[in-house]
Amino acid sequence: MLNKYALILVLALAPAFPAPALPEFGLSAGGGLSLGGLFSRYTITADGMKANQSMDQFNFGGFLFFDATYAELSLDIQGGLNKYKETAGGMGKTGLVNDTLLEGTGSETMLGFTLLGKYPFTLRKGLLLYPLAGIEYQIALVEKRKPKGGAEHDRTEGKTEFDDSRDYSLYLWNSFFIDIGAGVDFVFRCPLFMRAEFLYSFRLQTPYETAAADYVVDRFGISQPTLWGNPRMSGLTHGPELRLALGYRFK
Repeated sequence: MLNKYALILVLALAPAFPAPALPEFGLSAGGGLSLGGLFSRYTITADGMKANQSMDQFNFGGFLFFDATYAELSLDIQGGLNKYKETAGGMGKTGLVNDTLLEGTGSETMLGFTLLGKYPFTLRKGLLLYPLAGIEYQIALVEKRKPKGGAEHDRTEGKTEFDDSRDYSLYLWNSFFIDIGAGVDFVFRCPLFMRAEFLYSFRLQTPYETAAADYVVDRFGISQPTLWGNPRMSGLTHGPELRLALGYRFK
């Protein structure tokens, strides 16, 4: 009996709360600006030692996008300004350690390719809302660091601020991201529309971060960290991004 009354109530309220309509398939393109940030925190725990890596970065840039209703591909150029710090502490094989290994500021320029899946809903005429999820790959074009109290190091030359004896190719700073978020399109004068998207990104560990961890392990003679065991390495790089763009709908 209760199920019968519940069904009657749902049918009665359905006209008052219509389901969002799905848009027709179409193609569009455009470009815009982006602002965001990245926050890195990594910890190596091994043999009585603990090493911490941290980096906070402000990102800014521009992008071009191509949209096919349920998928969006963009080409991004992004600059970043950051500050970083790496510390180590504990009882290593060389004795008691309590040291700041690296500290300073830096900048970078990245070329990115982002592929996002989307599922748009028409809230009303000219207004679309959609969730987003996808992947991003960034190629390092410029990487510079200036250690506290030292000279600037241009990583395009293959050297880093902590180990001039090793060559590090620029590709070590290339990176993969997993992106999730949401967006909204507002058609203000057909076929032109405004687009706003908010993404939250999670970056996979870069080859450089792996190399930096190897450097700490070698310097203090600690065991090689593993993902789940002890010793181990844990941490995450993540951050938000806001995208604002102007688009043109072809059909």
